[in-house]
Amino acid sequence: MAHVSVFAGDGAPAVGASHSGAGDAPWRVSDAQISDKFHRLADEPLGRARADALLERLWTLESERDVRDIAGAMVMA
Repeated sequence: MAHVSVFAGDGAPAVGASHSGAGDAPWRVSDAQISDKFHRLADEPLGRARADALLERLWTLESERDVRDIAGAMVMA
């Protein structure tokens, strides 16, 4: 089970949970499968180069100082 909590600028929480599905044992999804799906969905609206750069940042999300920059990278041209 996965739990996610997101806090708005005013501190208001939004909480969600997923009980099972693709990615949960025994339905593990590989990094390559995730990357392939990302590119199937993102390459056309963003362009391959932007999608590549965004995916790299998403794989290293924990090292981002401010995720607002990533949100801006998702804006379609």
